[in-house]
Amino acid sequence: MKFQPAKFKVAIPVTAGLFVLVLVFALILRSSLRSPHALDPADYTESVPDGFVYECAVSVDGDALILQGFACVRDEKVSDIDCYAVLYDAGAESYLRLATQMVASEQYRNAAGDGLNQMFSGFYAFVDTNRLTQSAYELCFAYRSGEHNALIHTGQTVEVVS
Repeated sequence: MKFQPAKFKVAIPVTAGLFVLVLVFALILRSSLRSPHALDPADYTESVPDGFVYECAVSVDGDALILQGFACVRDEKVSDIDCYAVLYDAGAESYLRLATQMVASEQYRNAAGDGLNQMFSGFYAFVDTNRLTQSAYELCFAYRSGEHNALIHTGQTVEVVS
C-alpha cells in the first residue's frame, strides 16, 4: 500500500462534498428560474398608464414557453424599469409571474423613434410548460418605474402547447 499524507485523505472527500453542494444549488436555481411565481395584484395600485405600448411574440421550444418583445410607457424618461411578463388565469383569478430578463430593444426604438427607453424596454421571459396548469392565459405586465406601479392586462391570449 502506497503512503498518502493525511491532508489528501481529507481533501478529496471535502472537495467532492463541495462539488455536490454546488451541483444541488445549481439545480435548485434552475428549477426556480423555470417556474412561475404567484403575484399579488394588490401590490400594483395603478391602472394602465397613458402611453403604454408593448409587443410580444410567443413561441414554444420543447417544454419552454418563450415570450419576447418590449413593454414601456412612451416618452417616459426613467433610468430604471422593472417589468415582468405575467400570465393571468381568469378561471382561478390568479397571476403567475415569469422569470423575465430586461434586454435592449431595437424593436421599441424603431417603433417609437425616441430612443428614451430602448435599453430598458425589451424583455425575454420563459417558463417550463409542464409547470402550467391551463392551456391558455391572458398576457399581463407587472410594470414599475419611477412614475408608475401598474398591473396591465393586455387582452392578448397566450396559448400553451406542451
